[in-house]
Amino acid sequence: MEVGALAIQGSHGVGLWKTIRKGWLEFNKRVAFKVGDGRRVRFWKDRWCGEDSLDVAFPRLYNLAFSKDVWVAQLWDQSRNLGCWNPVFTRLNNDWEMEEVETFFRRLHGHALRRGIEDVMYWRVSKKDIFTVKSFFSSLAPCIGREFPSSLVWNP
Repeated sequence: MEVGALAIQGSHGVGLWKTIRKGWLEFNKRVAFKVGDGRRVRFWKDRWCGEDSLDVAFPRLYNLAFSKDVWVAQLWDQSRNLGCWNPVFTRLNNDWEMEEVETFFRRLHGHALRRGIEDVMYWRVSKKDIFTVKSFFSSLAPCIGREFPSSLVWNP
């Protein structure tokens, strides 16, 4: 069976899913997270605290991070009354790095974990933050240069 240019192979459509995975980078650029308890959002890699992920916005600090693949919840210290961010770095910061450190903590300020509330992925390119095939296609349209082919998607 063939859908558009995608060959669906086998009973589980392995070829289709491989093609979908190839589009992950484009998809990932268009999603972000609203942090609740922070257990499903990666601190450095996911977009949850500003326009870019923290590893992109602060590459020097990311390189100094003790744990690069850590969940948001793991770097939140609730031992104090209000809670605070507690990222761990492999060394102390130099004087010339303090401006970036200050900017980093300013970005984190105002973001706090909310116990009992799940993290939510949302679609940044639609008004209602909800993913639709049409909104994804439309966000790619400047690159593709054509209108959404609804007849191919919705009609057998």
